[in-house]
Amino acid sequence: VALAAASGRIELPVQSTTYPSDIIDIMLAMLQTEPNRRPSITEVIDKISNVSRLTMDIV
Repeated sequence: VALAAASGRIELPVQSTTYPSDIIDIMLAMLQTEPNRRPSITEVIDKISNVSRLTMDIV
């Protein structure tokens, strides 16, 4: 997985119904090969918190 991510060849279930599209977006952002294109840990935590909040509101 690490080699695939480093080379930019990772494939995620983009059309998955198992994971919310927001989670897929966060994962793809974190796997960017260029460090300046990746979100900071603070941004990741904020985005995950927002997704969690939205999910809790729906349930």
